[in-house]
Amino acid sequence: MTYANIFLENAPKFTMEYNYQWKKEGNDILPHDIKRVIVQNKAVIVILRNGDKGISTCSQDDTFDPYVGFTIAYYKAKQSKNYKLKQALNRCVENAKKKGYKQAILNNN
Repeated sequence: MTYANIFLENAPKFTMEYNYQWKKEGNDILPHDIKRVIVQNKAVIVILRNGDKGISTCSQDDTFDPYVGFTIAYYKAKQSKNYKLKQALNRCVENAKKKGYKQAILNNN
Protein backbone atom coordinates (compact mmCIF):
# COMPACT_ATOMS: atom_id res chain seq x y z
CA MET A 1 0.00 0.00 0.00
CA THR A 2 1.41 3.38 -0.98
CA TYR A 3 1.48 6.53 1.09
CA ALA A 4 -1.15 8.06 -1.20
CA ASN A 5 -3.53 5.14 -0.63
CA ILE A 6 -3.09 5.37 3.15
CA PHE A 7 -3.71 9.12 2.99
CA LEU A 8 -6.83 8.75 0.85
CA GLU A 9 -8.27 6.01 3.07
CA ASN A 10 -7.83 8.22 6.15
CA ALA A 11 -9.01 11.42 4.47
CA PRO A 12 -12.50 12.58 5.36
CA LYS A 13 -15.20 11.60 2.87
CA PHE A 14 -16.53 14.51 0.91
CA THR A 15 -19.24 15.36 -1.54
CA MET A 16 -18.97 18.14 -4.07
CA GLU A 17 -22.13 19.17 -5.83
CA TYR A 18 -22.09 21.44 -8.85
CA ASN A 19 -25.22 22.98 -10.23
CA TYR A 20 -23.84 25.35 -12.85
CA GLN A 21 -26.07 28.08 -14.10
CA TRP A 22 -23.27 30.19 -15.50
CA LYS A 23 -24.81 32.00 -18.45
CA LYS A 24 -22.45 34.61 -19.84
CA GLU A 25 -21.88 35.31 -23.49
CA GLY A 26 -20.77 32.02 -25.02
CA ASN A 27 -19.44 30.62 -21.74
CA ASP A 28 -21.74 27.63 -21.26
CA ILE A 29 -19.56 24.87 -19.84
CA LEU A 30 -22.05 22.00 -19.69
CA PRO A 31 -24.43 20.68 -22.33
CA HIS A 32 -27.85 22.30 -21.93
CA ASP A 33 -29.60 19.01 -21.18
CA ILE A 34 -27.65 18.54 -17.92
CA LYS A 35 -29.36 19.65 -14.73
CA ARG A 36 -26.75 18.60 -12.19
CA VAL A 37 -23.35 16.89 -11.87
CA ILE A 38 -22.41 15.33 -8.53
CA VAL A 39 -18.86 14.20 -7.77
CA GLN A 40 -18.79 12.04 -4.65
CA ASN A 41 -15.70 10.11 -3.52
CA LYS A 42 -14.83 8.00 -6.59
CA ALA A 43 -18.15 8.39 -8.39
CA VAL A 44 -19.74 10.88 -10.77
CA ILE A 45 -23.50 11.23 -11.16
CA VAL A 46 -25.01 13.15 -14.09
CA ILE A 47 -28.68 14.11 -13.84
CA LEU A 48 -30.38 15.31 -17.00
CA ARG A 49 -33.22 17.83 -17.12
CA ASN A 50 -35.63 15.08 -18.25
CA GLY A 51 -34.87 13.08 -15.07
CA ASP A 52 -32.58 10.44 -16.60
CA LYS A 53 -29.34 9.86 -14.75
CA GLY A 54 -26.06 8.08 -15.28
CA ILE A 55 -23.61 6.92 -12.65
CA SER A 56 -19.93 6.19 -13.15
CA THR A 57 -17.83 4.64 -10.39
CA CYS A 58 -14.08 4.13 -10.29
CA SER A 59 -12.68 0.79 -9.18
CA GLN A 60 -10.26 0.70 -6.26
CA ASP A 61 -7.37 -0.21 -8.57
CA ASP A 62 -7.82 2.81 -10.86
CA THR A 63 -6.91 6.46 -10.44
CA PHE A 64 -10.01 8.63 -10.22
CA ASP A 65 -10.39 11.15 -13.05
CA PRO A 66 -13.53 13.31 -12.78
CA TYR A 67 -13.49 14.10 -16.52
CA VAL A 68 -13.50 10.42 -17.49
CA GLY A 69 -16.18 9.76 -14.86
CA PHE A 70 -18.29 12.62 -16.19
CA THR A 71 -17.96 11.38 -19.78
CA ILE A 72 -19.04 7.85 -18.84
CA ALA A 73 -21.89 9.01 -16.61
CA TYR A 74 -23.18 11.43 -19.27
CA TYR A 75 -23.16 8.70 -21.89
CA LYS A 76 -24.99 6.34 -19.53
CA ALA A 77 -27.62 9.02 -18.86
CA LYS A 78 -28.15 9.58 -22.58
CA GLN A 79 -28.08 5.92 -23.67
CA SER A 80 -29.88 3.33 -21.59
CA LYS A 81 -28.22 0.46 -23.47
CA ASN A 82 -24.57 1.31 -22.81
CA TYR A 83 -23.62 -2.36 -22.48
CA LYS A 84 -24.10 -2.70 -26.26
CA LEU A 85 -21.48 -0.01 -26.88
CA LYS A 86 -19.03 -1.83 -24.62
CA GLN A 87 -19.64 -5.08 -26.52
CA ALA A 88 -19.20 -3.35 -29.89
CA LEU A 89 -15.99 -1.63 -28.80
CA ASN A 90 -14.55 -4.86 -27.42
CA ARG A 91 -15.35 -6.73 -30.66
CA CYS A 92 -13.82 -3.93 -32.72
CA VAL A 93 -10.58 -3.95 -30.70
CA GLU A 94 -10.37 -7.77 -30.77
CA ASN A 95 -10.86 -7.88 -34.55
CA ALA A 96 -8.23 -5.20 -35.10
CA LYS A 97 -5.74 -7.13 -32.96
CA LYS A 98 -6.45 -10.38 -34.83
CA LYS A 99 -5.84 -8.66 -38.16
CA GLY A 100 -2.65 -6.98 -36.91
CA TYR A 101 -3.94 -3.40 -37.14
CA LYS A 102 -2.43 -0.72 -34.92
CA GLN A 103 -5.77 0.96 -34.35
CA ALA A 104 -9.41 -0.03 -34.12
CA ILE A 105 -12.06 2.11 -35.84
CA LEU A 106 -15.77 1.84 -35.09
CA ASN A 107 -17.90 3.62 -37.71
CA ASN A 108 -21.44 4.82 -37.25
CA ASN A 109 -23.08 4.04 -40.60
